[in-house]
Amino acid sequence: MLKIIEFFSGIGAYHQALKELDIEHEVVGISEIDKDAIKAYQILHGKTKVLGDVKKIKKTPEADLWCYSFPCTDISIAGRMRGMDRDSKTSSSLLWEIERLLLACNHLPKYLILENVPTLVGKTYIEHFKEWMKFLEGLGYKNYYQVLNAKDYGVAQNRKRLFMVSIIGDEPYTFPKKMKPSKKLADYLDEEVDDKYFVSPENFLYYTDMKDRNGFVRGTRFRPHRSNDKYAHTLTTGSGNSPFDNFILVPEATKAGLKKAKVGDGIYINRPHQKRGVVQIDSIPTLKTSAADIGVVVEDEDKLVAIRRLTPRECFRLMGWSSYDFMRLDGKISETGLYRLAGNSVVVSVLKAIFKVLFGVQDEE
Repeated sequence: MLKIIEFFSGIGAYHQALKELDIEHEVVGISEIDKDAIKAYQILHGKTKVLGDVKKIKKTPEADLWCYSFPCTDISIAGRMRGMDRDSKTSSSLLWEIERLLLACNHLPKYLILENVPTLVGKTYIEHFKEWMKFLEGLGYKNYYQVLNAKDYGVAQNRKRLFMVSIIGDEPYTFPKKMKPSKKLADYLDEEVDDKYFVSPENFLYYTDMKDRNGFVRGTRFRPHRSNDKYAHTLTTGSGNSPFDNFILVPEATKAGLKKAKVGDGIYINRPHQKRGVVQIDSIPTLKTSAADIGVVVEDEDKLVAIRRLTPRECFRLMGWSSYDFMRLDGKISETGLYRLAGNSVVVSVLKAIFKVLFGVQDEE
């Protein structure tokens, strides 16, 4: 039986992927400090040995597979970019705790799987990454890494992440091929959603204010539709577009300045004029740990265009978790906590694709 340890476990995406593939395994320990994550893990997967803070672990149980999605806070563009130097004491520098634990092992795990943001192999942090690979090679591991996008593995989310599979010995590894899209964003959305998730006219005007700012001219604006305003969030396009059009023009930091977003598209609703790639066709931009950033273009019951935030349940679905998984957590963890847990998870369907290749799982005919 495959024995695994999940470091920085979150809600157990690696465990979930193995379960869904019917790969016989046992989680011999998890390392996590987020109380909500530990609680959610136990609810979803049953009682599991909690090793606690990775900095305080002295000895690890014997295992075949270590999974380590160490915090990206200090190396991500969305984070503070404080770095991951060994002595920096940043959350991203916790990678070097895995080095310490590997050196203390009596029996090294055969497999290691790393997941993190692509900036780890970018110009700023590539030397840290090379140092990490060199260390693993010194222990006898062969390393295989690639940036994978969740949208290429069955999820309507544009989420690029670096994965590295490290294997002791000469066993080769090839990353899974891209899959044809099977679902659009609309397939993940609830039909009935509370009004609190819709963008209010006041907030909407802030997000879409088309005045010159920071030297960026953004052209046409669109405004909340106030006539027949059953819902305060109802929007209409400006510049001659009918309030019944099924698209809106969203400002973004590109040469064109505006991009069309139709019903069923995802958008950044937090300072869109400062970002590129604001609109994602039939999918969403990368989920974060907050509910404030990501929106979806929808129609209300009057068939008028509106923008709303994703619900926590929708976020879980877009990370590869089922509605049943979410139902087991709903009401036991705060809504803020649920958003955070979803955003910190690894996309389950991507892990399933990786494990299929690694452990030779055949697709059912």
